[in-house]
Amino acid sequence: MPRFAVLLAIALSATACGNGGGAGTTSGGAASTDPAPATSAQAPATTADPTPTATDPAPATTADAPTGTAAAPPITTTGDTPVPDEQKKVVLAWSAAINRNDNNAAAELFAKDAIVAQSAVFKLIDKPTAVLWNDGLPCAGKVVELRMVQNAVVATFVLGERPKHRCDAPGHRAGAAFVIEGGKITLWEQVPVPDADPGTPTATAPTASGPVA
Repeated sequence: MPRFAVLLAIALSATACGNGGGAGTTSGGAASTDPAPATSAQAPATTADPTPTATDPAPATTADAPTGTAAAPPITTTGDTPVPDEQKKVVLAWSAAINRNDNNAAAELFAKDAIVAQSAVFKLIDKPTAVLWNDGLPCAGKVVELRMVQNAVVATFVLGERPKHRCDAPGHRAGAAFVIEGGKITLWEQVPVPDADPGTPTATAPTASGPVA
């Protein structure tokens, strides 16, 4: 399918981006019982039974920048194609939900059967599965860049501490690509961090602790 091809092209252009929530770690997200469909570029991932790290979502409040992200620059958009406002709103809403540990709100932004790809590929077959996967992200993340790459929005995050979780790469950067259709995320994939500032620590290798936030 087109959305897979786009993200696979992004993923193959560099090594998979690593550590931290919003943008620098790999997630121990919730695996569905159905593996993602195989493509010529990747085999279907095995499924796992992740354990959520938090049971009660925090109240939905406006999140401040997570700990360790105070020096992050304002959100910018680069590239020839601007990010459409409706897609930008979805990405920022997802990031805000993760930052306040509101996994229900984060899950609501994913389409049924959405594909998520990090160290493994999973299908979010229903909302409970999406809630578990989002809860598996260990870090919060401040969005510092949004750009269009064909039909995907690529976001760069600076990672920070997330409520009721432990971030393994605070202050590092991570990237995630979002394919958004009809206001819902149909594909989320961790990607190499684009254009990290010189001297900024960057998480590039996936870890066992969890993905972007």
